[in-house]
Amino acid sequence: MTGRDAELPLGSHVAKQAYVEMNSAASAIGRIVDSTTGQHIKLTQEQREAAAAAVQFGSAGESNHDQMRFELTLDEVSCSLPPRSSTLGRLPIVSSLSRVSWRVLLRTGKLKRLDPKPLEPVLYPLSTVLHSGSLVAIMGPSGCGKTTLMSIISGRASLAHSGRVAINGRPRTKEFDRFSSYVTQDDIYDGNEKVIECLQFSYRLRKAVPHEWTREERRIQEAEAVQRILDLLGLAEVQQSKVGNNLKRGISGGQKRRLSLGIGLMSDAKILLCDEPTTGLSAADARLVVQALRRLSVECGVAVLAVIHQPSHSIMQCFDQLLLLSHDGRCVYNGRVDAALQYFSALGFPCPPHQNPADFYLDLVSQNSEHAETLVDFYDALMRPLVQSRVELAYECPPPPLNDDVDGMELAGPYVQFKEVGRRAFRLWLRDRSTLMAIMGDSVVQGLVIGAVFFGVRSRASMYYQLSALFLMILSLLASSLWTVPLYVQQKAQYRVEVEDGYYSPVPYMFATSLVANFFVLVGDAVLVTIMWLLFGFQFVPLLACYLVGSLGFVICDVVTAICSLASKSFAEANASATLMFTLLMFVNGFTTNPKTLPTGIGWIAYLSPFFLVFEALAICILEANEFQEDPPEASRTLLMHTKEEVYQTFGIAGRAYGNTGSAIQWMLVVDFVLLLALMAISKCVVFTLQATVFLPRRYKSEQAQKQRSILPLLRSWLPKFQRT
Repeated sequence: MTGRDAELPLGSHVAKQAYVEMNSAASAIGRIVDSTTGQHIKLTQEQREAAAAAVQFGSAGESNHDQMRFELTLDEVSCSLPPRSSTLGRLPIVSSLSRVSWRVLLRTGKLKRLDPKPLEPVLYPLSTVLHSGSLVAIMGPSGCGKTTLMSIISGRASLAHSGRVAINGRPRTKEFDRFSSYVTQDDIYDGNEKVIECLQFSYRLRKAVPHEWTREERRIQEAEAVQRILDLLGLAEVQQSKVGNNLKRGISGGQKRRLSLGIGLMSDAKILLCDEPTTGLSAADARLVVQALRRLSVECGVAVLAVIHQPSHSIMQCFDQLLLLSHDGRCVYNGRVDAALQYFSALGFPCPPHQNPADFYLDLVSQNSEHAETLVDFYDALMRPLVQSRVELAYECPPPPLNDDVDGMELAGPYVQFKEVGRRAFRLWLRDRSTLMAIMGDSVVQGLVIGAVFFGVRSRASMYYQLSALFLMILSLLASSLWTVPLYVQQKAQYRVEVEDGYYSPVPYMFATSLVANFFVLVGDAVLVTIMWLLFGFQFVPLLACYLVGSLGFVICDVVTAICSLASKSFAEANASATLMFTLLMFVNGFTTNPKTLPTGIGWIAYLSPFFLVFEALAICILEANEFQEDPPEASRTLLMHTKEEVYQTFGIAGRAYGNTGSAIQWMLVVDFVLLLALMAISKCVVFTLQATVFLPRRYKSEQAQKQRSILPLLRSWLPKFQRT
C-alpha cells in the first residue's frame, strides 16, 4: 500500500480490503478499451489515488462516523424514532443502498402469452451511503433512472426491483415513512390555502406526540415547530399569504418549493428526498431553494438527496456529494463534488476553461457522448470497490438502530384525520367565493325561471301539470350533484400525494370532503326547492319531507359522479362519464317512465333509480297533503285521472303497479324512504371501497400485491393438507 492509503476515510480493515480490491479489480481489467479509438488505456496510480480521494464523501471519512456517534451521544434522549420533543431534533442516520437495480418487464403479444421478453435494465446495480447532514446531488440525462432511484429509496416503486435499502444497518421497514419525506417535482396546493395552514395541516396529521400532552401543550409545540420551519426556510414574511395557483396569484415558485420542503419536515423527517426541486425556477429562486436545503442539512442534520438538472456553479458548490448516472442508467461517478474535476482530469477528461462543471459532467454522460462506456469501465475498476466498502462498513459499524417503538406516542387516528380534512375543506369552500356565488346564483335563477313557468300550478292546473312541475324540480335538484365533478377532479392529484405521504387514510378523506361539498351544494338546493315550492303554490306541510327525500337522492347521485370523477383522468372525461350515468339514472324517473310503462318483468328496475324513488315519495306527499282537485273535463278525456287513486294507478306509484292497495303514506315510508337509505349506504360503501383499493396510488397497490404474494406460498403449503384430509 502507498502513502495515499493513510488518507483513506476508512481506518478499519474494511478500508484496507477495499483498496486491495480496487487494485485487484484494476489489475484484472488491466487495460480499459477506449470506446472511441478502440485503444487500450492502462490504469495509472494517479487515477487510483484520484478515485480514493473522491470516495471520501461524508464529513471526513471515519471522523464523520465518530461525529455521528458524538451527535447521538448529545441527543441520547431523543435518539428514538422520531424525536419526541422537537420537530428539528438532530438524529444520526445512515442510509445505505446496496446494489439497487430496477428492471421493466416488457410483454408483447396476446394476453395468453406466459413467457415474457428479456428484462430491459433501466437502472443498473448501484451502491452508496448517505450520512446525516450531507447534501447529495443526483445528476444525469433525462431517462437515466434518477426518479426511479428516488422511488426505490422512498419505497414508492410500483414495479419489481432488486437490492436492499437499510437504515442504520437495519432493513427498511414501514416505519421509514415516519422519518423520511419525499418531495415531488410538482407543487400541488389549493390556491386558497395559506402558507402557515399548509404547515399546520402537515404537523397535525403526521407528527407523533406523547399521549400525556394536554391540548394547550400540543398547541404550543405546534406553534413553535411551525415558526421554526418558517424562519429556517425564509417564509415568515409570507406565512399569511395564499399559496395561489395558475388562476390565482400567490407566492412565488421558489417560495412554493421551499414550502414543500417545510411540509416534508413537519413529520420529523431526517431523510429528505427531493425530485428536481429547482426545475422550472429562475436562477435566483433555484439558488434560494438549494441554500435552504443546505441549511436543513447543516443545521438540522437532515440527509438530503436531490435530483437536479443543470445547476449553476454556485449551486453545485452547495452539495457535498455527487451521484452521476450515464444515459443508460449506469453509475459514472459517486463521490465528493470538490473532487470530481480532479477525478475526470486524471482519467483524461479535463474540464475546458470557463465552462460550468455541471454542464461538463452532463456532456460526458449524454447519449451522444463517445466516452460514456469508457467512464463506466473506469468507475467499475476504480470507484466501485471503494463505494462497496462504504456499504460494508455501514453494516459492520452502524450507528445505534433507530427506535421504531411508538409506545407512549399518539399519531393522528381516523377521527383526527376526518376532523382536519373536513376543517380544511370547509375553510377552502368558504374562500372560494366564485364557486359559492355560482351555486347560489344557479339555484336562484333556476328556481325563478321554472317557478315562473309553473306559477300557481297547484290552484289553476290539473294534477298532470302539477306532477310535471314536481318532476322538473326533482331534475334540477339531483342535477346539482354535477357541481362536485370538478372538485373531485381537481383534488385527485393532491389526494394521491397526501395519501402516499401518510397524511390520512382514503375513507376519512372521502367522507370529510364529500360531506363538506354536499353541505354547500345542498344549501343551494334548499334555496332552489323553497323558491319553486312557493311559486308552485304547494302547501308547506310536505316541504320538510321534500328536503329530506331530495337530499337522499342527491347524495346517491353525488356518489355516482364521484366514482366517475375518480376513475377519469381529465375533467372532460369525468364530465362525460358523469353525464352519461346521470342520464341512465334519469331514464326511469317516474314521470315519463315508470313501472306501468316499462315492459312486463322489468318494472322493478324503477326502484333502483333515485329519480323514481324521490318522485314517488314527493308525489305521494303532495297528493296526500293537498285537497285533490279533479281534472277539468277537457283534461279528463285524455288523462283519465279523476281521483288521486287514479293518479297512483296511471303512474304506477304507491305500489299500485304490483297490486298494493294499502296506504300510500305507509308505502312511501316503508319502501321509498328505506330504499333511498339503503341505496345511499350501499353507494357510500362502494365509493369508499373503490377509494381505498382501486383508486389508491401505485405504491399502495404494490404493497397490497406484495402482501398477497407473501400469503400465496402459505396457502399452497396448506392446500395439500386439506386435499389429503
